[in-house]
Amino acid sequence: LIASSIALENFICEDLALREFAIKELSSIGGIQVVAPDATALAHLVSVVASGVSGEATVRELAALGIDVDSGSACSPEDLQPSHVLAAMGYETNGHIRFTLHNGTTREDISSLVANLKEVLQKLRR
Repeated sequence: LIASSIALENFICEDLALREFAIKELSSIGGIQVVAPDATALAHLVSVVASGVSGEATVRELAALGIDVDSGSACSPEDLQPSHVLAAMGYETNGHIRFTLHNGTTREDISSLVANLKEVLQKLRR
């Protein structure tokens, strides 16, 4: 109960405009498909599928650049299993990348991510 109370005191309303900006920017990358871009979703989460690459390889390449993202199933991220939810929705699961927009994430952060992601995808697709 105390933890819930503290969480509510520290709750910051999520910025839907930032999520929309992220979706727009990520959609501009060739070979990227944003998962359910028009669905009601948590504003701090965005998932994409990058065709022709491994999600795990993309995560490693971005991590080497100091950018932390996730791949695999959100339900059990520790085992890097493909997302059964994406599969059920009809999306490819191999190139899945999941982004979390943390409190303090800016449009500049997203633009930097997109620029780095473009380079990583070009490298992996060679």
